[in-house]
Amino acid sequence: MGERGVRNAEVVGSIPMPSTILRALCARRMVPSVARAASAGGRFLSHSSPPMDQVVFYTYVLESVKSPGKRYIGSTSHIGLRLARHNAGESHHTAKYRPWRVRLYVAFETRDLASRFERYLKSGSGHAFANRHFWS
Repeated sequence: MGERGVRNAEVVGSIPMPSTILRALCARRMVPSVARAASAGGRFLSHSSPPMDQVVFYTYVLESVKSPGKRYIGSTSHIGLRLARHNAGESHHTAKYRPWRVRLYVAFETRDLASRFERYLKSGSGHAFANRHFWS
C-alpha cells in the first residue's frame, strides 16, 4: 500500500499549482497545504500525508466502471467504506451506474474544507478546473 490511502498509484512527482483558480483557493484556505490527490494514472500527487493519528476528511471523485465518463463527487472521512456503500447501491444517486472506482481524492484537515472543495468541484468553474487538470 505504500503511502497512506494510495493504492496502485504510480507517483510521478509533484505538480506545481499553476492555476490562478487553485492559487485563489489556497489563499482562501479552501485547499490546505496538506492536500493530496491522485488520479487514475497516478499523474497527480502532491504535498505530504497528514500524521497517522490525525482524522482526515476527503473530497473524492468516483467514475463508473460500467459507464466511463460518468462521475460522482462527494466527501467522507473513510474512502474505502464510502466506496463500498456506493458499490452496494446504498446511494440512489450512484446505484444506476455501479460499480464505481475512485478516480481522484484530496485529503483535508477539517470536514469544512472537504465540504467546501466538494461544493467547488460541483460548480461550473470547478467542473472546468477538474476537466483541465484531472481528465485531460
